[in-house]
Amino acid sequence: MKYAMKATDIELTASVEEYMAKKMAALDKVAGHFGEALSAHVEAGRTTRHHRTGDVFRVEIMIHVPGKELRAESVGKTVLEAMDKAQEDMRTELERHKEKSVDAKKRGGAELKQMLRE
Repeated sequence: MKYAMKATDIELTASVEEYMAKKMAALDKVAGHFGEALSAHVEAGRTTRHHRTGDVFRVEIMIHVPGKELRAESVGKTVLEAMDKAQEDMRTELERHKEKSVDAKKRGGAELKQMLRE
């Protein structure tokens, strides 16, 4: 999967970029069902400029799969915490979309088989 990272109101350090790359690589296992031509956009940033504590960091992941665009967004006290939450949400979205596509194929095959029996 190809992905692009963008930072809004923060500076991404090498360690944060490496961590995000590791988390995106973990999504490859689930996204492999849809093929290799997937593209993803990861945006990390601050929700506000004046708050210093609380959930001030935000991460958004958008993955373009055939026929749909999946999106996960989360906030956290640190960029890493927000990335963890967003990655889990995206994994759920990918698994749900994969399950729906597999079920649709099975349903179509069952209908065809039923038509052939008649």
